[in-house]
Amino acid sequence: MKKAYFVAVPALLALVVIAGAGCGGAKKPVGVSGEPEVIGKGKHFLPPTPVVKKVDSRFPPLLPAHLVASVSGKTLGPFLARREGLSAMTAYIGGAENGARHLVTAPLTDAGENKGPARVIAATPSETNALVLRATGGEKAGFVAAWTAMTDRGEALRVIGIAEDGTARGEPHEIARTTDDIVWTDIVPTARGAVCVWAEELRSGDANVLAVALDPDGRPRGVPSHVAKGVTGWQAVPTTMGAGLVLVTRSPEKNAKGGQLSWLRLDGEARPIGAAVAVTIKPTVTGDVDVARVGGSYVFAWTDPTALDPEVSLASIDESGAAHAPVHPITALGGSSLVALSGGRTSGVIAWEEPSKRGHPTRRLHMATLSPQGTLDGKKSLALEVQGTSPPELVPAGDGFALLAPAQTCTKADAPGACAASTPLPMFVRLDGSLSVVQVEALRLPDSAQNELASPLAAGLAWGLDCAAGHCVVLTATGDAPTLVHAIELKERPSPYVPPLVVQPPADAPHATALSTLAAGELYADIAAARIGDGSLVALVTATTDDPIGLTKSSKARPAPPSRGPGSGATLSLRALDAAGAAHGPAVTLTTRAVSVGGVAIAGGPTPEDGAAVAWVAREGGDPQVHVTLVDRHGKKLNDVLVTTERGEASDVAITWAGAGWVVAWVDGRDGNGEVYASHLSPDLKRIAGQERVTKAPGDASDVSLLARDGTVWLAWADPRESPNDGFSDIYIAPLRAQDARRSGDEVRLLATAAHSRSPSLAASGDGIVVGWIEEAPMGAEATNATAYGAMLAWVDAKGHRIGEAVRTRGSGEGFPSAIILDPHATPLRGILARSSRFELALDTLEVSDTRAVRTYPIMSLDGPPSLDVSLALLDNIVFFNDDGPEAGARRARALTLAWSR
Repeated sequence: MKKAYFVAVPALLALVVIAGAGCGGAKKPVGVSGEPEVIGKGKHFLPPTPVVKKVDSRFPPLLPAHLVASVSGKTLGPFLARREGLSAMTAYIGGAENGARHLVTAPLTDAGENKGPARVIAATPSETNALVLRATGGEKAGFVAAWTAMTDRGEALRVIGIAEDGTARGEPHEIARTTDDIVWTDIVPTARGAVCVWAEELRSGDANVLAVALDPDGRPRGVPSHVAKGVTGWQAVPTTMGAGLVLVTRSPEKNAKGGQLSWLRLDGEARPIGAAVAVTIKPTVTGDVDVARVGGSYVFAWTDPTALDPEVSLASIDESGAAHAPVHPITALGGSSLVALSGGRTSGVIAWEEPSKRGHPTRRLHMATLSPQGTLDGKKSLALEVQGTSPPELVPAGDGFALLAPAQTCTKADAPGACAASTPLPMFVRLDGSLSVVQVEALRLPDSAQNELASPLAAGLAWGLDCAAGHCVVLTATGDAPTLVHAIELKERPSPYVPPLVVQPPADAPHATALSTLAAGELYADIAAARIGDGSLVALVTATTDDPIGLTKSSKARPAPPSRGPGSGATLSLRALDAAGAAHGPAVTLTTRAVSVGGVAIAGGPTPEDGAAVAWVAREGGDPQVHVTLVDRHGKKLNDVLVTTERGEASDVAITWAGAGWVVAWVDGRDGNGEVYASHLSPDLKRIAGQERVTKAPGDASDVSLLARDGTVWLAWADPRESPNDGFSDIYIAPLRAQDARRSGDEVRLLATAAHSRSPSLAASGDGIVVGWIEEAPMGAEATNATAYGAMLAWVDAKGHRIGEAVRTRGSGEGFPSAIILDPHATPLRGILARSSRFELALDTLEVSDTRAVRTYPIMSLDGPPSLDVSLALLDNIVFFNDDGPEAGARRARALTLAWSR
């Protein structure tokens, strides 16, 4: 919603700049020389004479930059307003040494060049907190500034008209004084001057919107009136009749996630033209709401939070009042979130991103053109990689559009990799009507220090992009104490910089085709999946607050779970999916007594009619014990058996179909420390063999994995026997006999490493197996100089001997792999990595050729924090995983469908 904290972002941004922006080692700019002269009631400040210098030839030629202000202390602004093809104005509220504040204006040409002195045109209270500067319309058009300030009993709104030369067109006028908070103000130009609108927020959290007409000199014409009451969001746009208001109201529905949207037109006298028109009936509006004039219509955009994944919605109304119903035109994996909207003469453009709460410094900004009816042109789209969390500025520019956002910067002459290694700078990107990039400029300015050859200064911040008639101007700030504010004239020229386009993977790289949410609202501790005929069964076990679920696969020490009463625990549910991965019927709850640290495992039988067996852990008589439950292809329980009854902790279950029955394995604490046990069950879960102890070693084993092939069941686990006190494990394997789960060969340590090895995953390879696992990176490890960590792959022959050297991979980007899953039967070998970096948690595809060449590609960024323990399950072309959501508490279990390269 366009509340104060959204509209005031440029103001706060500029305030931060003026309060002391640094330039990353650049020389400090020279401030204003000389004392200010007094003219009437104000002062004017002569900007310093620019120093003409030879600029370092390593940098592209600089664009014209005109100094418009030199300020220090807490300054609000400067802001820029332009009258297309005629003139421009800047204004800011600065402070004086005695604590007083004043409104300063400086007239500019349409290109941003100074055309007169800066002037103080009004005194403002010390607690002035917002400023708006706009051009007016009409025969005597000029400019008008509005500001809000605290009073002894509330808040006041004042306006003042400004002439072309920056002088005041009279005294300030107070148009509102209220005990409520004025949280938003805007001025919309009209044919007779302007309409000033503002929102006064009530203690209930709703707000009233008021409006008054202004003449071209900024004087109120009439008295303010209420035009809307009880709204929660708003935005204003010029119309042919006057002004249009987008209003959001609360839904009467209980627990509604969003509000309802309506459209109200005002005439040039700030009077409503009829009643507000409903744009949405359902309460689907949340976050920023934006509106833009596109051709002869008004297009509205917002983020709809009502689905499991938020989606951008679009609707439109033309001048006659004909409406086009809301649609969700963007098909994006994981949903979409509105970033910006801009209109043009014949088409508009919308920008969105994947919803996330991580605050990642790098963002993928997707853009597409749209029609006056609010439909997307799928052939005209663009994806840019920008930096920072602030919303970019997107404006019309002639027949195209222009974007202002920070991005990593390099020139076409730089060496490969220079962009990725560069420091992000404010960047201007000009686009044509089909969203092709036609110009890119990194905002750099001449260093004003008087010395020899100068390297350009990078703009600390940039804002106020305006592209009237395609002629663009932007404000920038450099230096501190004082801060120099320049207007950069962004003339069209051949682009010397590389556009920040998203690097597309090769055509033969795996790619995602669909993403769905299987379950939401819970924190999921473990996920497992099994193929059942053409479909699949997915098992989900939730995490409970009193189980130590934070110490799961990545833990080197595992405390005993606390005792709890009967009937309480984690929920274990099953979800049947069809061949396409879509849910087939509702979820089936298997138990609400599961123990999260026990995990869950599932294996399909030899035919779909045999269903599947699910291994899990529940607390029985105070001790976690292993259960195996037989279910049909839809997840309905057929039988259940308690595998263990001994006192001690049971965890880390695994299960597989072994040709004539089921083999189940787990970690058991009956012997005082965690040892690996295994047992064989008949197809109907009768115990055929006893509980076989596989290991006998100090330390607690963990992370059990099974793979059955050719009469042998391969068992892998993480074992800290070489450093039981530190808990640093290595990966071990052992073969078991399928008929009784007894060990048929020696235990083999695959690789002795200094890092903690965990989370083994098994796949078939020739007549042997491949074992993948994680060499865990410690907290704070830097990927640039830490070579001992990552995901490992080792090949083992039919006798359990390792073949050749193990292969390491870091994945496809920054950080280190934190989870791995291999497809047990794919040829060539493939799998999925979860990769954790400082800012991001992502999924990578993993493909390994017959020559053991490893190829990885990023497939999806997750919403969860980098510390999230991701559980993975992979069935052919579908990967299942747990994740957080873009909103607090929006935890989910998801299924991602892939198209593999081979």
